[in-house]
Amino acid sequence: MGIVGNPAALIAFSNLENEHSSPRTFLLRRSPRGNHGGGAQYPLRHPAARGERTGGAVGRVSWCHAVSAPAICPHTRGRKIVPVHPTLLFKSGRHATDLQGGKARQIRIGASTIVLRDHLPELFQNVRKKYPNLKIALREAYHPELESLLEKDELDLAVTLIEKKSAPGIHSLALLELPLVLLVEKSSKITAPEQLWKRDKIEEPLICLPSAEAICKHFQQGLAKLGVDWFPSIEVSSVDLIETYVGNGFGIGVSVLVPRGSMSPNVRALPLPDFAPVIMGALWQGKTSALLQIFLDELQLRAKRLA
Repeated sequence: MGIVGNPAALIAFSNLENEHSSPRTFLLRRSPRGNHGGGAQYPLRHPAARGERTGGAVGRVSWCHAVSAPAICPHTRGRKIVPVHPTLLFKSGRHATDLQGGKARQIRIGASTIVLRDHLPELFQNVRKKYPNLKIALREAYHPELESLLEKDELDLAVTLIEKKSAPGIHSLALLELPLVLLVEKSSKITAPEQLWKRDKIEEPLICLPSAEAICKHFQQGLAKLGVDWFPSIEVSSVDLIETYVGNGFGIGVSVLVPRGSMSPNVRALPLPDFAPVIMGALWQGKTSALLQIFLDELQLRAKRLA
């Protein structure tokens, strides 16, 4: 069914002259029949409809006939009229690219600081060879927040530590196992974790990520198996901050050993072989687009090189 007879219709104009331009949304309201011919006509109440500049583009549309979709309005210089459901809001890049024939030119990725800094730049360079005009939006966050952003459709892809069971509708792909380690100050006399487990009480403050993070969960589960109680004294938001506070003598940190990753010269890593490793992986929601699949393939190739 077209939009004829609909007293208020929401349509989007996708500029066919430039495939990289963003679609614009207009609200069309019924106008009484006048000298503009038969059929339902709607004035376009948008700056572009009055010939004003909107992001460098100028449109000169004053009236448009509502016809069955798809159609080409004679006043839009070859712009396509695409009727959409009135409740559809263009708040995310995904809907905008759908109106451009599914040819995505933007991807929104979330990850931790270390992943964004040390691992994604090379991956982006490889993808840009296939999509030279690709726009990338990056968001720094950790697993719980990243999963929430995916559910809200504010991210297309998250690279993070993943749990065995993701939220409904969230797809996951395991990439790499990361072993847990303790971080101690370089000058510390502690050379093995067993020196701590033998104590009746561990006096050193524990520095770690929030309790909801996989690193903290796995560490506490490992301590429980050993019958050791040691709870966080300092909670920080990133692995980088754990290194910073350990290096400045605030306590002992819990982190992961990242292949080919750099570590502060002020700290030493003590392996925790009896503790379950965490899994670095990719999360996404909905259908896998061609662009998203390229990113997933590149992530798998990089994980194989690091393993």
